[in-house]
Amino acid sequence: MEHSPRNLPSTKALFALERVVFHESIKKASEDLHVTHSAVSKQITLLEDWVGQTLFDKNQRRMVPTPNALVLADAARDVRQVIGDALTRIGAGPVDGVLRIAAPATFAMRWLIPRLWSFSNEHDGVSVKVIASHTGEPWEETAYDVAIQPASRAPLGASTTPVFSESLGLLIAPDAFPKSVAAGRLIMSRLPLLKAATRDGELENWLEFAGHSRGLARTARCFPHFYIALEAALAGEGALVSPILTTGDLIRKGDLCEPLPQFRVPGEDYVAFAAPGSDHRHHGSRFINWLTRSAGKAALASSPNARAEGRATRPAGPVGRNGSGPFSQSGAER
Repeated sequence: MEHSPRNLPSTKALFALERVVFHESIKKASEDLHVTHSAVSKQITLLEDWVGQTLFDKNQRRMVPTPNALVLADAARDVRQVIGDALTRIGAGPVDGVLRIAAPATFAMRWLIPRLWSFSNEHDGVSVKVIASHTGEPWEETAYDVAIQPASRAPLGASTTPVFSESLGLLIAPDAFPKSVAAGRLIMSRLPLLKAATRDGELENWLEFAGHSRGLARTARCFPHFYIALEAALAGEGALVSPILTTGDLIRKGDLCEPLPQFRVPGEDYVAFAAPGSDHRHHGSRFINWLTRSAGKAALASSPNARAEGRATRPAGPVGRNGSGPFSQSGAER
């Protein structure tokens, strides 16, 4: 009997099942599939929910498959063989030497990708594929060799390397200054504010640290993702609390400016780690070493002192008659 694709379980779940049956271990299956232990466990749970029955005896030290799990594993193995034969017939195959990097979308687009030429110069012959992940999506189910993620989201037991700690500051497009300045000083309540749903609480924390009411954040326009809010800030729609390292290139080019660099709040700590069972561990180690060096240099360049030196001959924005900048605390509403 032919089944509609709509009436079949996920092939990802079936292939995960086949590996768990083969190894009788979720840990070994995850290494085989280059994903995390939790990703394989989730696929097994989804498959059990789909078929409406338990597929493994989990009360023992091994994952012992039920007779029905063996039937599904045999079918998944046959499907894998059919796909492999088809790929052979059309002459397709995996590309060797491609290092897959999973990284948050905005960090990948605004910081990592513009610097990958430097890694390629140092390590000729190693191709890099960047896989952008979005907050809320199960990035750990992605096939990757190295991941860059907040330390709070790293898999339990992963061997992590610290890469950088976020420092968050208020950024605004220079063209937005005329809308925000009254008598040469900022009235905070008149400044259009922006925020992202995926970075909850950051605007409130910055407002409090800068001496303003957290309640002002309620007036902010909220976007579903940070990269959308960032585009709104670049278009001059308002001010956005942003990770300074990630947006450093935009500041250096003058697309955004940070009028109050003395008011920065800490954000997430980011780490890098290799996928369990990756075929490119050596290249992955090289990439992580390059990443930590590059991020360290970028962090120094984005420090308030470095920014102050860069602004010595070019003010960040219009200056009031009293010599204060447009974001002077003396003119801010508390």
